[in-house]
Amino acid sequence: MADKFLRDVRDAIADDPDVNLNKGEIELVLRKSLEVQGNFLADGHKLYLIGFMNFEPKDYKSKNSKHPQTGEPMVIPAYRGIKSKPSDPLKDKLAEGYKRDHK
Repeated sequence: MADKFLRDVRDAIADDPDVNLNKGEIELVLRKSLEVQGNFLADGHKLYLIGFMNFEPKDYKSKNSKHPQTGEPMVIPAYRGIKSKPSDPLKDKLAEGYKRDHK
């Protein structure tokens, strides 16, 4: 699924007449960009993709819980997750797309 998405984005960029890169170069830039962004978040930094999305790492403490199937007590270990929020321009685009698709 992720590779199909990456190929679709790569192809859309390659079809742009303003872009003077081949598909291999575009894919390399996309993969490296995502890798750098992932490392940035893993290191605990906030990531703002202007006009698109805001990402913020969040550290969760370990907690006691119950196994959903057996009911036995278990501990969910501490972990780092990501909170995300779309930017206002993306919210506007989503609203426009919804209106267009639900006339």
